[in-house]
Amino acid sequence: LQLWPAEPADGYRTLSNSAPATAPAGPAATLRVLPAPGLSLAGWQALLQAQGLQALGAPNSAGAYALAPAPGAPARPRDETLAALRASPGVRLAEPIGPGP
Repeated sequence: LQLWPAEPADGYRTLSNSAPATAPAGPAATLRVLPAPGLSLAGWQALLQAQGLQALGAPNSAGAYALAPAPGAPARPRDETLAALRASPGVRLAEPIGPGP
């Protein structure tokens, strides 16, 4: 008597199983940005869109976000993007993550 198959069917996995090896990797974070306390959500979204960036998940314990280029956004030099973020009154801190391209 067999109640269930020994191996789960393809495409079925539980949250405790590791992700399939064929899962595409997401974008790599290139910047860490701490928004100013008074920056509204609309202002944050406008800032990200203007710089061609996307936030990768929730902020860390200090409130800083890991950012990566948004899909389809025109490529810009990281130094140029950092300078624009640092000049914005809505940004308290903007730093690169890892070595630059």
